[in-house]
Amino acid sequence: MARPRWADAGIALALSAAAWLLYHPILRLWWTYDDFYHFRHLITGRPGWYLFDGAEFRRLESKVLTPLLFLSLDVDRRLCGLHAYPFYFHQLVAFSLCPVAIYGVLRLWLRRLWALVGAWVFLIGPVIAALAPLLFVRHYIEAILLGALAVMAWVGALRQTGGRAWALAWLSAVLYFAAAMAKE
Repeated sequence: MARPRWADAGIALALSAAAWLLYHPILRLWWTYDDFYHFRHLITGRPGWYLFDGAEFRRLESKVLTPLLFLSLDVDRRLCGLHAYPFYFHQLVAFSLCPVAIYGVLRLWLRRLWALVGAWVFLIGPVIAALAPLLFVRHYIEAILLGALAVMAWVGALRQTGGRAWALAWLSAVLYFAAAMAKE
């Protein structure tokens, strides 16, 4: 039983490394597209407005409810200032965990090879290649990661009994709520 887990861990590590190798050039980027627009709202708004102030979201021109995006960017801003590198580093770390989480979800139902193929197709797909370098769409990356983790926790809850099942069900609900906060 230990060998299959080591194989899955090795594949997960390889997927994460592949994501890093494919997309590490984003670490050299500076602010692009809507980054200044988001920073204007973060800097001029009250601390934590994105979690508690619906009126502020109505003031946004995009009219979308994405509190996780603003929370994620605001944490980076408060920890690192307005230097672009830490923002992209955070983005790349979150992104490199996505194919691992997708592989984990697919392994719940598929053989190792097909789960790897699914995670690889995700990793090299044109939509993901377009998302990876854009900070203002980080909420999609975080929603993919949190959503995959929520599915794994839910399936784990269905396969367990007793208190552990309830703990996994609650974890799944919390992860799903967090993923939902990434996109209305």
